[in-house]
Amino acid sequence: MKAPIAPLRLIVSIVTQSNFYTIGEITQNTDIEYSIDFEVDFLTHKKSEIITRVSILSNIEPKGNCGYSIKFAMFCDFEIINESEHIDNSTLFALSISEVRAYLRNITSFGVHGVYVLPLIHPSKFINDYKVK
Repeated sequence: MKAPIAPLRLIVSIVTQSNFYTIGEITQNTDIEYSIDFEVDFLTHKKSEIITRVSILSNIEPKGNCGYSIKFAMFCDFEIINESEHIDNSTLFALSISEVRAYLRNITSFGVHGVYVLPLIHPSKFINDYKVK
């Protein structure tokens, strides 16, 4: 089966602010539970309707006394290639989360608590719940 290509393209993904701390004793414990919070904004470039920016503020904290404390801000800019296809915010969020996941994997790759892998997040449920708040 031929893979359907998304009607948009990632132009750039940039982390603009980052605070990363290791908490607790040195261990390769991968069973650490974390509290994960995201604030997300979707912005369309005023002059060009084809550029959309997804801005993410993240706060990831261990629930116990050991793990990583990670706070960062990043944005992902997308160019809409096919304007006739509807692109909803959950699609943009899902594509941005893959960039977040890669960033977190990279900064924790040599960490004393092992690599942090962001759990799977349901994009449409997150966006629907986020709208309600």
